Amino acid sequence: MSTQALEWVVGKIALDASFREALLAAPESTLAGYELLESEKTWLKTIDLETMEALAHTLALCLSKLCTQSRRSISKSGSNGGMK
Repeated sequence: MSTQALEWVVGKIALDASFREALLAAPESTLAGYELLESEKTWLKTIDLETMEALAHTLALCLSKLCTQSRRSISKSGSNGGMK
């Protein structure tokens, strides 16, 4: 189950600024509710704010590009949503 928990926490780091702040301010209590290995907790505690924000920024750019591509695809398919 640890892999899922680690993926969830990394996702929260990327998407949730308040979670990033909490993790930096109080890592033990912030990570307490997740089923993580001690090595994973140790690794998460070493991530600095700059790295967390870079991850968030990169994800935002990727999502923006994905959304733009999806909108283009939808508009090319016409108003019927691509159905024929």
